[in-house]
Amino acid sequence: MDFKRMFDFSNMDDKTKGMIKMAFILIGIFVAFILFFVIYKAIFGSALSYDKIENIMVRSAKQYVNNHPEKVEGSIYGTVEIKVSDLIAEGYMKDMSKYTKKDVMCSGSVLVFKNLDDYSYSPKLDCGEAYKYKNLTDEITKEENIVTTDNGLYKIESGEPYYIFRGENVDNYLKINNTLYRIMKIDENGNIRLFSDDVEKSFPWDNRYNVEKKYDAGINEFEGTQASRIKDKILSVYNDEEKFSKDVKSLIIPQEFCIGKRTKQDIDNTGNIECSKKSELMGIGTIALYEYFQASLDPNCFSSLTKSCKNYNYLANYSKSYWTLTAAMEGTEYVYKVNKSAVQSKAATYAYLHLVLTINGNVNYIGGTGTLNDPYIVKPIV
Repeated sequence: MDFKRMFDFSNMDDKTKGMIKMAFILIGIFVAFILFFVIYKAIFGSALSYDKIENIMVRSAKQYVNNHPEKVEGSIYGTVEIKVSDLIAEGYMKDMSKYTKKDVMCSGSVLVFKNLDDYSYSPKLDCGEAYKYKNLTDEITKEENIVTTDNGLYKIESGEPYYIFRGENVDNYLKINNTLYRIMKIDENGNIRLFSDDVEKSFPWDNRYNVEKKYDAGINEFEGTQASRIKDKILSVYNDEEKFSKDVKSLIIPQEFCIGKRTKQDIDNTGNIECSKKSELMGIGTIALYEYFQASLDPNCFSSLTKSCKNYNYLANYSKSYWTLTAAMEGTEYVYKVNKSAVQSKAATYAYLHLVLTINGNVNYIGGTGTLNDPYIVKPIV
C-alpha cells in the first residue's frame, strides 16, 4: 500500500484535506481521553460513590442472611448487626479498598431490623473524615436542637433521659418512604414514637350492644373477650400491605399501648393512669390522652376539664376530631377523643384515627430539618 501517495495532500481538494485534518483531531482527542482515564484510574482507583458502596453492603447482607438464617431467628423483634469484615471474609463483597479512593479507609456494618418475619437493612458506613453515616435519633437530639422554653424538643431528665416535642409550631415532621409523621417522643433507648399526619376514615370507637344501656351504645373496653371496633380497625390497617409494607413493618417495635381509663377530674398527666392497664403487643395504635396533655406548653393544662390544653399544642391543630385509646370512668359507653380540646364522647359516635407507632431510631438520616416543607428524611427502607 502506497501510504506516501495516500497522504499526499497536494493532490487533494480542500474539502478532503479538511475531513482528514478533522479525523486526526478527533483521534488525538480520543487518545488524550484514554490517557487521562488511565492516569486518573492509576492515581485514584475505580472509586464508587458512598451511596453505591452502601447498596453493595445491603445486597451482601441480604445474601448473608439468606444463607445464615440462624443469625436472625433468635427473637421476635430486634436488631442484628452484621459486620462488613464478616461479609468480606465469606466472599459476599470485595475488600473495601476495591470500592474507595486509595487514600480513604472504610469500615462498617449492616443493621438488620426484624419484626416477626419482616426484615429491613440499614448500612452503617464509616470512612472517617471522607464520609460517615448519620443516625436519625442522634441527628434529631443534637444539643443545638434541645430547648428549655417555647416550642421544640425537650430533654426530660427524670429517670433515664428521654425527649419529647412540645408546643404548637414544632419542627418534628418525618417522612418514611412516602408517609408523613410527627415525632412525638424519643425514648431512653433511642426509639422514636410517631404520630401519623394523615388520618384513617371516621368510624365508631365501638358500637356493640351495651347490656347496661340496653342499646348499641358501644362498650369502652379496648380488648377483652371480644376486641373493640377501634382495635379491629387498627389491626386491619396494620395488615394492609399497601399501607404498611414488610420493609416498614420491620422498623416497627411492637408496644403494649396504654389503655387505662380516667375521669374528667384526673390531673395526673404522667401516664400513670392510662398506663395502669396495657394492651397486648401491637405494631400500631393511637395516642393515650396523657400524650395529648404532655404536648401542650400551657401551664394551666391539668385535665380534660381545662380547655387550655389545646393552647400551644401541635396535637390540637388538626381540623378533624380523632380518637384516643383512653376510655372514661364515668360510664361504660364513654371514651375520649380530641376535637381541638380533649372531650368525652359516646363510643358509638364517629371520629377519625391518627395512627401511632414506635420505630427503631437507628435508621440512616439523609436530610431535612423537620419542617413541614423540609421534613427529616431517612434512607429508603429496603
